[in-house]
Amino acid sequence: MKNIENNILDFLLYGIFLDDNFINKNDINFSNINSFSKINFSKSEITEKFEFLIKRYIENFLKENKNKKIGILLSGGIDSAIILSYLSKSSCPVYAYTWGGWGENTTDVVFSKISAKKFNVKKHKIIYSKNNYSEEKRSFLKEIKSIKKPLNYHTAIPYIYLREEILKDGVDIVFNGQNADTLCMAYPAPVHVYKIDKFFKFFLLNNLITPLHLMRIFKSSGCYKYIKPFLNFDYEKRILKYYKKINCLKIGKQQKIVAMEEAFTESPYCQNHQKEILESRGIKVYNPYYDESFIKFMISLPDYYRKKDNYNKYLFYELAKNRNVPSEIINKPKKGLSYGYTDFLEKKLHISIFKEMIQDENINKFIDVNSIYKKDRNNFFLFDRLRSVYYFLKVNFSSNKDD
Repeated sequence: MKNIENNILDFLLYGIFLDDNFINKNDINFSNINSFSKINFSKSEITEKFEFLIKRYIENFLKENKNKKIGILLSGGIDSAIILSYLSKSSCPVYAYTWGGWGENTTDVVFSKISAKKFNVKKHKIIYSKNNYSEEKRSFLKEIKSIKKPLNYHTAIPYIYLREEILKDGVDIVFNGQNADTLCMAYPAPVHVYKIDKFFKFFLLNNLITPLHLMRIFKSSGCYKYIKPFLNFDYEKRILKYYKKINCLKIGKQQKIVAMEEAFTESPYCQNHQKEILESRGIKVYNPYYDESFIKFMISLPDYYRKKDNYNKYLFYELAKNRNVPSEIINKPKKGLSYGYTDFLEKKLHISIFKEMIQDENINKFIDVNSIYKKDRNNFFLFDRLRSVYYFLKVNFSSNKDD
């Protein structure tokens, strides 16, 4: 039971079960990553290496999967468009699937259409929300009962619905473009953690409060403020033990934070939703940005290339230009996956779920739900993390399980 208690705290704080063996299970030997910080890589040398690694990955894939239908999860951004630019050169028909969320004017809908047209996909399906919250809940409960791990509710729903459409088309191989932002440190959280860590280093606290400890401020959607008990020293020692696996690498602090995101936090979180949900129904998911060689090369790059353009994925934008990704895609504003939480809050659908959670003894062992309800109930992402844990515990550990 102690292990599952730690795992629930993991999910509340990081959105993922932290895994002692994640590095080994994923066959990425981080200890072999060389630091090239003193080597003056040119932009052209790096983009050529990108080209080589991605092309090799896709060519090897095509050799093993001749004449099969290939799908791609096509957002409106450059990362999936770059992959599509390679797939479009193959003789295999390519089917594109885009989550449209709550409307035709969302950026992913508008810009994915441009990529699909540019790279001649055979069929482009845009999947919109069914706006049926009861059906969503049934689908979500079924999923976590099958996978037997918690998923973030609002992140899981789009992939459950995307999977339905992929299966209807008889597509059993899908590419996605996730992990570019993680490898480039292009999300705000790791940048903030890096800057806070520098502050702690000045006061000689950075060996006690590690970037993995700090990351919960940004990964937990605010849960860290309400965890019971507030300080759990055994749990904190466990987190310190995990970060030591990263800290022993002979690479710089930015590189360590990227390695940490790959091993413990952002990457496994995304894999749970973008890969495991699809693969649970037999769809095989491929991604060149998760290839071991690509990850090692990206982590080995000096800080200059992550910092350039204010941590804005500079190298991938250069690659996108080389791959003739349309300028509209390259210049579009950055936006995450769409979920209609404003509508959900306006209808006050979260209130009845909060009242259920306040009465539930299982979730209240870990976090003070009543305090959250009083102080923070309209923080959708905090609510969403709570209901994700609540439903997981209800399906897997409660005597009163939902069907």
